[in-house]
Amino acid sequence: IGNGATVFLTATLSTPDGTPVALSAGQILSVDDPTRAPIITFTNRVGRLAAEGLRPGRYIFTLYSAPDQPLEFTIPAEAFGELDLGAWMMPREREEKRP
Repeated sequence: IGNGATVFLTATLSTPDGTPVALSAGQILSVDDPTRAPIITFTNRVGRLAAEGLRPGRYIFTLYSAPDQPLEFTIPAEAFGELDLGAWMMPREREEKRP
């Protein structure tokens, strides 16, 4: 019995200055189905990540090392098989407010 999770996602993650986010772990959470278990993934030395078992819908990717910098993405309804989301850039770190 299938569950419709037929998308294999790939992307390349970098910092705002273009440095690859290398050897970092994170998770992908479904926005549309919050009861789904997180999908754990990690980047390789050049910032490339891969995750399988996804289905069309909205998601949030968060690095464990940067939980305050989530990346949101959508897998289109017609997606099937491998989907390369290309280059992702981490948001700039928020500056602390000073009095």
